[in-house]
Amino acid sequence: MNSYAQFLTKKSKKFTGDGTSVQDDDLCKSLFPFQRAIVRWCLSKGRSCVFAGTGLGKTRIQLEYLRHLDGTRLIVAPLAVAGQTVNEADAIGMRIAHVRSERDIVTGVANIVNYDSLELFDDIAVDAVALDESSILKNHAGAFRNYVTDRFKHTRFKLCATATPSPNDYMELGTHSEFVGAMTRAEMLATFFMHDGGDTSQWRLKRHARADFWKWLSSWACVLSHPRDIGFEQEGYDLPELTIIDHIVDAGHDAFGGLFGGSSVSATTLHSTLRDSAKERVARTAQIIAQEPDVQWLVWCNSEVEQDLIERAIPGIVSVRGRDTQESKEGRLLGFASGKYQNLVTKPSIAGFGMNWQNCNRIAFCGVTYSFEQTYQAIRRCWRFGQVHPVHTHIVTCAGTDAVRAALQAKQSAFEDMAVEMKKYCVSEVCMFPHPA
Repeated sequence: MNSYAQFLTKKSKKFTGDGTSVQDDDLCKSLFPFQRAIVRWCLSKGRSCVFAGTGLGKTRIQLEYLRHLDGTRLIVAPLAVAGQTVNEADAIGMRIAHVRSERDIVTGVANIVNYDSLELFDDIAVDAVALDESSILKNHAGAFRNYVTDRFKHTRFKLCATATPSPNDYMELGTHSEFVGAMTRAEMLATFFMHDGGDTSQWRLKRHARADFWKWLSSWACVLSHPRDIGFEQEGYDLPELTIIDHIVDAGHDAFGGLFGGSSVSATTLHSTLRDSAKERVARTAQIIAQEPDVQWLVWCNSEVEQDLIERAIPGIVSVRGRDTQESKEGRLLGFASGKYQNLVTKPSIAGFGMNWQNCNRIAFCGVTYSFEQTYQAIRRCWRFGQVHPVHTHIVTCAGTDAVRAALQAKQSAFEDMAVEMKKYCVSEVCMFPHPA
């Protein structure tokens, strides 16, 4: 290689990692071929991210990844996901321990802990860690993100798994990059981005750096929404139809005598708009559910006021709130999954990540927010691999919130664009480990 070629190679950005190798024959036979390829790729990198759509088996990928590592292994997961993960481990013949304090740690097996209990394990040296639904980190204060990054800074094997890095939320991609050790957020921004005008909080990908950025990103993150995205054909991943039905209620007049919602609400006025229209939206939500009383309904709300009203409007509905004990939350969330409860109401911030509710195909949002990720994840609790029925999602809003829906649709398009760019490069990365014919 001549000196100029060496110079170009040195300047190129690619995360090579420091992992280990495993043969396909050593992997769990119940994993699909595409899951085996991802596990082998993750192990070869040592530290990586899997941005895979819901139902693509991120839990099994994490478990198989940890199975082939030694030492103290830890999974950090959202509330109630731990119980589901234990069940998944049993299905592939792997034992993991659900622990709630340091004294519960079991040696020789992987241990799983909820995010909100992680600080109780500060004195435990960890050799390998998997962050389940790692995108949840951005919903915490920056101090918590920094704590998690610093806590596992010297951990050799690290895996992040989530369905949706927020579309064009480059700060979040930088957070994941920094966690796995590919590049700090500051270095990533300086290398590939520029300030968008005078707003220093907005970053724009340099036009000439687009291909290099996605290629670099794909050297430490695998993204897919379907197995064929990385070169595998697998039956069962073409989902049934998703139908989204909008309902706009008449919220009457506001305190100033004007028609409520006469002008489009902004992010700063959305909270008051939702508060003032809560009664009308809950009444419409209850009417929708009453029309199909014999099926399970998952109801998403955004505030305590809405949740209070929903509990009164829908008799027998099971409610999960932030103030409930962990045991109570887990019992109700898992009870809904098993069919023990007919209807459930909670917030996306509590149960919008990680839960598997393919048993339910009717969803109602009592209002909307500007969070694309929360909305996407909330729908995906039910519309995912294993769902055999068409899914109907009812979104109950009031006049003036059209800007919110437009913003969500724009973010959906941005997310799809990001996925297309990443798939161009990650297919060659992951398919280095094809399943033997």
